[in-house]
Amino acid sequence: MNTKLSPQIINPHVTRRRFLRGVGAALALPMFESFMPRSSWASKLSRPATTASGMPVRTAFFYHPNGVNLKLWHPTGEGKNFQLGKTHEPLAAYKNKLQVFANLDHDCAVARYTTPDGRVLNDGGGDHARAPGVWLTGTRVAKSEKDIHAGVSIDQVLARHIGQLTRFPSLELISDGSRKTGNCDNGYSCEYEYNISWRSPTTPNPPEPNPRLVFERLFGAG
Repeated sequence: MNTKLSPQIINPHVTRRRFLRGVGAALALPMFESFMPRSSWASKLSRPATTASGMPVRTAFFYHPNGVNLKLWHPTGEGKNFQLGKTHEPLAAYKNKLQVFANLDHDCAVARYTTPDGRVLNDGGGDHARAPGVWLTGTRVAKSEKDIHAGVSIDQVLARHIGQLTRFPSLELISDGSRKTGNCDNGYSCEYEYNISWRSPTTPNPPEPNPRLVFERLFGAG
């Protein structure tokens, strides 16, 4: 998308260094607001979900397919005086901004599940495919290879509220390749195993494994 700026709102005092720094900071913003005079910015009332500095609020979800070492993950102590676990030690500089939750569980992700109306379901094996589909949707997914049904994931709910502040409402990434069809685990479709983001109960957002394609999507090829 080619966006042309009016000469009246372009900031003429943009150095090469400032431009390169802005690219790294703004990443997916539709327009580089830091390059324009503040008088051209929209009022705060029309800029919801921004930080104190005016940048768009961002949310990220990282899925660990095989879990983590809980002894190294969980902090010790409670309140402001907690000590980070070894896994989180690299984040020590941001400790006062961290909250680590424990003892949370997804009943919908286990094989034996009691529905809100009291029915007991037991879908047997298939945890590796079932769990990713449940993680951000909180929905018991349908055990099927073709009759796909999950729920709208929390990332997409957030994107609908704050996604208009960035060029793309959301980005879905994966470190490995993904499969879109077939039986990935005990009768569960590969759609569940390889997708954690769902914009509707039947439509996942396929993740992109290629960093180059992600870069070109954000900044264009060339």
